[in-house]
Amino acid sequence: MSVFDALMSYNERVNQDIVTNPDFIETIASGRARDSVLEENNVSIKESNDKTIFQKKAVSYLTATDTGRQANINNSGGLYDGIFEWLKYKKYGIDYDSEEERKSIAYAITTKIAKEGSYKYRNIDKRTKVVLDAVNGNIPRLLVDLGTSKKVEIQDNISESYDY
Repeated sequence: MSVFDALMSYNERVNQDIVTNPDFIETIASGRARDSVLEENNVSIKESNDKTIFQKKAVSYLTATDTGRQANINNSGGLYDGIFEWLKYKKYGIDYDSEEERKSIAYAITTKIAKEGSYKYRNIDKRTKVVLDAVNGNIPRLLVDLGTSKKVEIQDNISESYDY
């Protein structure tokens, strides 16, 4: 099996492990995170004579679905817009009767996260490892598919490219 084919197969297994994980399914609201994981064009494989780099991209908040979001007093990064959008799915019993109330709730949640971090960030025991488990859990099969020639190099690059 070529390095490219082995990595594409690995990517498919990682994708399935992420999107079928119950912890991941529970966090889905709009489906953007799921779609970003499954997007065909979110994988880059660059081969040269001495190394192969595998990089998978997804929405910027994918890791926050596992570990939460740390406090950020400046409240940067579009958090309000994301929370406002997320509220329309009325997850976790959060309900509202008007757009003004939705805006107010989004502001309150955003302010709390900015000051203290998100629920998962504040409660370490509530954190998950969906992405990390999918990435690491599929490495043994990847190594078999690759054979022995590039094991360490590929494994190191996968860990680095996921920046996890």
